[in-house]
Amino acid sequence: MTFSNAVAMRYYSDIPFTSRSGQLDQMGCLMPGGYWVEKEMFEVAWLQAMEAIDLLVPGKRYSAEELCNPALWGRLWRSEAIMLGRCIKFLVVHGLLPLIEANAGKRGKRTYALDLEALARWQARCGLVQVGLA
Repeated sequence: MTFSNAVAMRYYSDIPFTSRSGQLDQMGCLMPGGYWVEKEMFEVAWLQAMEAIDLLVPGKRYSAEELCNPALWGRLWRSEAIMLGRCIKFLVVHGLLPLIEANAGKRGKRTYALDLEALARWQARCGLVQVGLA
């Protein structure tokens, strides 16, 4: 699955984790460009982003580092930080987080912004608010 044909997923459990050939004990996801990201990195990205959602200000741009706790980010190897950034982008592109890519199509560090419409849909899907019927 590539980002160019990304399908909105409803839940974290919808991510198509597979085992890496030859290493049955390592689960992960093959990202665009052929990059392998371990499932544990997705779990860290997911948990960190979920903690950050309530603290985000609409319209402000955030890097993956800011979404994943700068103290944690500082303890990561460079390769782990890159993987964590790829996980955040995957979660955003596939609609698993109520964020938009604020600098889509740019090279380098990605930034993300809280999207209020996506937040309302996300909260309703997670059962955090009730949606009125029209």
